[in-house]
Amino acid sequence: MIVFFVTLLLSFSLFISDAKGIESNNNTDPDNAAIAGEQIFKEKCSVCHKTTEQQLVGPGLKGVMERRDEKWVDKWLENPAGVLKSGDKTAVELKKHFFRTMPTLPEMQEPVNRKKIIEFLKTLKEGGER
Repeated sequence: MIVFFVTLLLSFSLFISDAKGIESNNNTDPDNAAIAGEQIFKEKCSVCHKTTEQQLVGPGLKGVMERRDEKWVDKWLENPAGVLKSGDKTAVELKKHFFRTMPTLPEMQEPVNRKKIIEFLKTLKEGGER
């Protein structure tokens, strides 16, 4: 009986450590983060944004990381209304052009999810194929 519990405990420990390894790879490897970010984008962002220059409800996002600073994008993803309320010129211009503010998404309260989206947005280069 003790052997069974020890085996079960070791198996569980290996499973947990393997899962943590996968999570940390997604957090640090830009390629994995971009793939995960694309999935988040498809599920949460594509309703309002295109990966091209085409506008939908919000702006097309092709080349956005060439036009915006990564820190700004991170703040915007976390709290769009807060950035707008701060008087940020870019946010004010977006509001004037699109007549609305991007909603605050629960998924974007997690820094790792914002990083994944940012890594994906970096793949949408102006002259690129995406």
